This record gives sequence, C-alpha cells and structure tokens, in this order.
Amino acid sequence: MVASPQARRESCQLAGPDWKNPEPPGTPGLANGGPTCLLRLMRRVTRLPLRVADHQGVAAAQAGFGMLGIALVLFVLSAVFALVWPRWQHALRDSRARATAAALKQFDARFEKYASEHGDWPAGTPVPGAYPPGMERSLANTPWGKPTPIGGRYVWLTNTYEHGERMRACIAIVSVPGDRVSDDQRQLTALDHAVDDGNFRVGRLRLGFRNRPVYVLEH
Repeated sequence: MVASPQARRESCQLAGPDWKNPEPPGTPGLANGGPTCLLRLMRRVTRLPLRVADHQGVAAAQAGFGMLGIALVLFVLSAVFALVWPRWQHALRDSRARATAAALKQFDARFEKYASEHGDWPAGTPVPGAYPPGMERSLANTPWGKPTPIGGRYVWLTNTYEHGERMRACIAIVSVPGDRVSDDQRQLTALDHAVDDGNFRVGRLRLGFRNRPVYVLEH
C-alpha cells in the first residue's frame, strides 16, 4: 500500500525541521517527501546508538577516575601509617617504661625506710600484688596492688635466686592469669634504660626467672 503525500510529509518531520528546505531542481520525491526525507530520517535514527555509546563512555571514564582517586588516597594513608606507627609504638614503650621505673623507685624508698626503721627487710610475700607484712599502710597509696604498665603484678621477694644469682631483697614483676608481663625485648630494654644503665647484667634491674624483670634492692 502506497502512503499518501501527506503521510510521507508527517513522517518526514521526524527527521528534523529541514525537511521543507528547498532542494536543487529535479530532485526526485522532493514535493512528496521522497528518498531525501527518508535518508534524513535514517541518519537521525542511526545517531541514537552513537549518543548512547558516548554517554556510556563518559560514565566509564568517570568511574575510572573515581577508582584512581580511591587508590591514591589509600596509598597516601598507607605511607603515613608506615611512618607514624613505629614512632607511636616507640613512644608508647618509653611511656610504659618511665611509669614502671617511677613506681619501682617509689617502692624502693618505702622498703628502704622500713628496713631503716626495723633493721631488716619485711618478710617475703610470693603472692603477686599482696602487701608484705607491715607495709600495708606504707604501700596503700602506691600502685603496688595494681597491674603494672608493662603487664603482670609486683611481688616482694627475699632470699631468692634469679638465674643462679642470690637476691637478698628484690621486687619482681610476674605474670598472672589473664595479664602477662611483656616479653618484648624492646620494652624491657626501655625499662632498663629508664631505671639505670640499659644493661641487664649489672645495675638495679635484671632479668630473672623466665626473663621476668627484677628490681634488686640488696644482693
């Protein structure tokens, strides 16, 4: 069935506003919306997939730039973490060491005072965190019964042997269930530096049984 000239003109309007533009004389089908109008319509329709593809390409490019930005942020954060984390750990070990050293020196002064007043050290008390006899009031306002900054509890020992060496009086830091003393060599070395000389073989701080820290008051 052949479409009427009016129907062809209406369909040609879909091709754009240029369907009425004059053509060179002799162009076939001009007056009736012929091949020229149909060609314009076909061109307009064939552009649609290209425009859809262009939009998809822009979206893909934007997604690619987004992933690149996330990767860059993660890289920067990883670099900052790699620089800051070791320094933070070092500062934390030093802080724990100084707090533990301060507590040990505070206990030292209290035990020395007791020995000066009574002529001898108080009896040993091998229970972690327990007050030695006669030292309850003296140690009541100290961290004696509390967890130490490096883990474990303080314990008062007399006439004990640590690594084959006799200790007349000493304060040991021992592990208890649920709270172990740090076995990090860097932490223990920081503690030794905070107490005296950084050498476990000499000075006040030694490593005793199972490498537990031992603060020596008298050999």
